[in-house]
Amino acid sequence: MIYKLDENIKLVDIKEKLFVYNISNGDCFGIEGVGLEIIQGIEEEKNIEVIIENIFSNYDVTKEQATHDVKNYIRQLLKNNLIIK
Repeated sequence: MIYKLDENIKLVDIKEKLFVYNISNGDCFGIEGVGLEIIQGIEEEKNIEVIIENIFSNYDVTKEQATHDVKNYIRQLLKNNLIIK
């Protein structure tokens, strides 16, 4: 599955931290660490399996934990209307 940023979402990089800004309602979220890698993967329109594999390769986690964490994070992004399917 490939997710995309909602058309109302703008990414702003300030001092090594990424901010996700929803121009339709003014919501702003700071993102760093694993969340940053997930958002960047979504921005690049990578398949969720590729994003999971990147997290698994770059962090000291099991494949199952990487899968759980990425899917959970994506659910939160969907809930906050930051990404779309």
